[in-house]
Amino acid sequence: MFKNIIFIFILTFQLFLVEAQPNINSIQVNKLRQNGTPNIGNDTNDKPFLQLVQSNGSIVSLIKKFDFYICVQDARGVFYNTLDPLYTHPGPLYDKLDPFDSLEAKHFNKSWQVFDSEIQNHKKDYWDNSIIDNRINSIYSWPGKGNPYFEKYNGFKLKKQDYNLAPFFDYNGDDIYNPDDGDYPNHNRIHINDININPTVISWSVFHFLPPKIPYSLAIEFNLLTCAYQCSENDIFDHTIFNSLWITNRGDEELFDFNLSFLTDFALGCEDDDYIGCSPSTNSFYGYNSNKVDATTSMSCDFDPLNYFLNGSISCVFFTDLMSTFMYYPESPTKTTFPFGMSGPELTNEYHYYSFGYWRDGSNLTNFGNGYNPGSTLYSHFAFSGNPKLSNQWSMYKEKMPLENYKTISSIHVEYLFPEQTKQIHYAFVYSQHPGANHLENVEIAKWDATFLRSIYGVFDGFQVKCSSEKCSDDCLWNGDTNRDGIVNQEDLYNIAVGYKLSIGKIREYIDSWIPNESENWNVHLFDSTDLKHVDADGNGTIAFDDVNIIKRFFGFKNSNFNENSLCNQSNELIKIKSKLESDTLPSMRSTDLLYIDWSFRHDSIIGVSFEVSYDNKFVEVLLPETSIEYGINNYALYFNEIRNNRFEKRNYFSMAITNKDSSINELINTKIKIQYLGNNTDAIQFTKLKLDQIKILTADGQVHCLGNVEKLFRLEKSVATKVDELIGHNPFIFYPNPTLGILNYKSFETHYSRCLIFNAIGQLIKEENMLDRDNIDITDLNPGIYFIEVVAGNLKRVFTVIKSE
Repeated sequence: MFKNIIFIFILTFQLFLVEAQPNINSIQVNKLRQNGTPNIGNDTNDKPFLQLVQSNGSIVSLIKKFDFYICVQDARGVFYNTLDPLYTHPGPLYDKLDPFDSLEAKHFNKSWQVFDSEIQNHKKDYWDNSIIDNRINSIYSWPGKGNPYFEKYNGFKLKKQDYNLAPFFDYNGDDIYNPDDGDYPNHNRIHINDININPTVISWSVFHFLPPKIPYSLAIEFNLLTCAYQCSENDIFDHTIFNSLWITNRGDEELFDFNLSFLTDFALGCEDDDYIGCSPSTNSFYGYNSNKVDATTSMSCDFDPLNYFLNGSISCVFFTDLMSTFMYYPESPTKTTFPFGMSGPELTNEYHYYSFGYWRDGSNLTNFGNGYNPGSTLYSHFAFSGNPKLSNQWSMYKEKMPLENYKTISSIHVEYLFPEQTKQIHYAFVYSQHPGANHLENVEIAKWDATFLRSIYGVFDGFQVKCSSEKCSDDCLWNGDTNRDGIVNQEDLYNIAVGYKLSIGKIREYIDSWIPNESENWNVHLFDSTDLKHVDADGNGTIAFDDVNIIKRFFGFKNSNFNENSLCNQSNELIKIKSKLESDTLPSMRSTDLLYIDWSFRHDSIIGVSFEVSYDNKFVEVLLPETSIEYGINNYALYFNEIRNNRFEKRNYFSMAITNKDSSINELINTKIKIQYLGNNTDAIQFTKLKLDQIKILTADGQVHCLGNVEKLFRLEKSVATKVDELIGHNPFIFYPNPTLGILNYKSFETHYSRCLIFNAIGQLIKEENMLDRDNIDITDLNPGIYFIEVVAGNLKRVFTVIKSE
């Protein structure tokens, strides 16, 4: 078996003239518009692949072109020159023995698109009487497996009715997509935790690669699912588009040790003044303007005053797979002073070199200058991986690279792909531009955005995305709003505690948001006349711990008519925030300071207490109840820890509720709060505020009493830097060095942790280490890449990201 012959193909579609039909081949929500499918375009009339819709209505380019190709060798080592676009076609690969059907390729040279509002209307239509009264075109034309209405709504037949195409929710479990049975398009191929909001819009397309060779060593089908979100409380979703690419090996043999490479042509307004870079630690690469002015009169494109402030950064973030290499090349090297070895690939082996992190001539990438330094041994896999703001890190900005249209090739390595096996690649495009930030600061924000988005896909369930829907209005309520006040929050735990374990209700079928007057009453009421159907948050007919999970899922969701003035905001002098410190000055130290709430009242009938704590995360790193209970049914305790505001406001909120319907909880409400002071590194005197808000109690008669709020101001002592400070900062727990070659030292300035769990980038537990009586762990045996380390001490857990270097 030959292993030294590489087989490469570029997925560049032959565009077909499609019969006149209403194809929708762009997807847009708020600020970003993605046009067509990579490699084929879907007849988008040469529009840029990714565009920004600015607040003034103007539309500018962000990415001119985005394609991908695969470098792979098969078990025979057979070599194909597969650069011919005639080998790549729209449509599924039903059977590799079937002759190419140009008419079907024309039909499939499009994207199918559906909006969440259409899905919700379809679900409501079916659930009221199990009959669809209003057929929605996008639902009935969706290319789900066996759709009996496909030809009627699309104008052509599917060759195979039993072929898996676009994803769908199979309501009756018969493995057939039939909208008449309540089935609807689904986005489950985008692996965002199911606690999040539904995408506002999703689109799906399919294409394949098949060279005319027998045996068919290489035959691959690609499914692309794209979705976008509308979210008023998390502005990052207004400028992010998610993509999920499914790669299926339809060939006869295993494919192994290959790279999927993404070829990106950034064009932020004017394409000739853009710089590029990458961030291996956040698994992303990006483009940004070389200065705050987009283009000048000396550039090849005219100056456009509408683009003057287009100084944001557009990035591509990979989620479950590590970016293995990042390369670049100038589009027109003859315009500037680049050597031939840095020019764009043309031959098969040259595309292979770039895919695996080498220059066109096979030279190694080096980590200084322009990266092309034959003879140097300072090798790197990632071009311009430094921070452009820092003069001691490698970036195009630091190197003052000539203005040029630079193209990038980023790659993901795949070990193997068996016949009929599918590989999923998840990525997103993000535009990051914060008011007042310059072009370099927006690169930093792009890295923050990448970290935030990767945490959504994270291997742990603790992080949640919050987003209020504009569609829940009138008498609509979000599931979890057990007291019907228009907002899901900690106070909704009260009713679950009071009604816990009752199981007499009718199962509710509509599970997202629902119309109370259309749902059957239980005819059992709580003290405030709330029918228990509202307390059954998940609609399964029983009030149980699963309903607590629903509160956590929809926490912060509001009805559009919610009145913010109805919140409990008045000051309360009976409640105090006290400190173990002798004064209200927080000293510069790393040990944990314990604050506690002094409830200056007692009442034997108190069976519940709830409140929020707000704090400034510029100075405070963590804020937890001393018990470290996340949430559970013991003592009916529920604990939330979440970021309510957007990432630019240095304010965090911690919400808590404790209930016990069987006895008074006076002994529980002397709550201790664990706060970690990060230190003040400025010469100016700094202050930070800790505030308890929305303080309410539940009494045994079912009444909820508002106690208002209380706040305390702390003076911050200036930090005194030491060598240890410089090494580990003011974190309560630290792994170092990070990145590491294998040995990870750790130091804890709070609870001593007993063990740690090590997960890979896709959430698989790969190693467990005992941490007692040790000051380091050894991950030398792990492959280079990003890992998540969860350290554990009783109920207290922390999660850290660690990079294993080569």
